[in-house]
Amino acid sequence: MRGNGMGMSDMTGLGTGRAIEKTVTAVAVECVRGVRALYRRLCASRREGGLAEAIEAGPEALERALVRSGYRLGTGCTYARCVWRFLEAVGHRELRALRDDDVVAFVAYLRSIGRGNACLRLHLCAIRAVFDTLMELGITTGIRHAPRPRQRPAATREEVQAVLRACGTSGERFVVGRLTGTGIMPGQLCRLGAPEMPPAAVSGEGGSRDGTRKPHVLPFVVYEADAAGIHWLLPSPRGRGPISTRTLRRIVARLAAAAGVEVTCTALRKAGPAALRASA
Repeated sequence: MRGNGMGMSDMTGLGTGRAIEKTVTAVAVECVRGVRALYRRLCASRREGGLAEAIEAGPEALERALVRSGYRLGTGCTYARCVWRFLEAVGHRELRALRDDDVVAFVAYLRSIGRGNACLRLHLCAIRAVFDTLMELGITTGIRHAPRPRQRPAATREEVQAVLRACGTSGERFVVGRLTGTGIMPGQLCRLGAPEMPPAAVSGEGGSRDGTRKPHVLPFVVYEADAAGIHWLLPSPRGRGPISTRTLRRIVARLAAAAGVEVTCTALRKAGPAALRASA
C-alpha cells in the first residue's frame, strides 16, 4: 500500500487518494479566489456608487466625498471644482462612457482659452484622482502631465515695502501683512471667521467684581465658505460670505500695479516675516 499527502492509503494502486487530494485543493483555491474577487467587486461597487452619487449631487457633495477618502479640505474643494468643470465640458455624460479622448479634448480646450501649465496639471491631477485612483476608470492612462511651471521668486524687501505703501486701507495692509508675516494660503485667509454670537457671560466665582465671568473671546479660524452664522474677517461686499480667492488675488495685483512692482500672493508668502519686519 502506498500513502499520500493526506495520510490516506491507496489500496487500489491507481492513485485515487492523490487525485482526491488534488481535487479538494483545487476546489478550495477556487473558492478562496471567488470570495476575494466578490469582496473586491463589492468594495469597488460601494466606493464607485458613493462617488457617482456625489458627482451627480454637485461639487460640494464631491468635496465631502473626497475629504472622507482622505484628501485635505483645500485639496478636496479644488479637485471637486476641477472635476465639475471637466464634466460640464463633456456634457455630464454617463461616467462609464468617459474616455481618454474626452480628457485630451478638455486639456486642449483649457489651452485654447489661455490656461497655463499650472492649471493644466491641476485639472489632470483632479481627474486622475477621482476617475482613475478612486473609481478605477483609467481615462488618463498614457496622458502625460503638462510641464511644471517656472517657480515664482519671493518678493524682495523693497517690493514688500512698496506694496505696503500702496495700501490705502487697514484691510489691504492686513491682507499684505498676513500673507507675508504668516505665509497663510489665500483660500484660508479668505475663510477666516468667528461665530457671530459670542458666548454670554455666566455668573460664578472669579472674573469681574460683579461676580460674572468675562465672555471667552473666540479666535478667528478657517471655516467653510458657505458656513452660516459666521462673522467673516474679510466679508464679501456683494452679500453673505467671505471674499473669494480670486478677489483676494485681484486686490494684491491692484496694489502691485499701483506700487509699480510685479508681486503676487505667492511672492508675498515666500518673502516671509523678515521682509515684513524690514518694512515696518
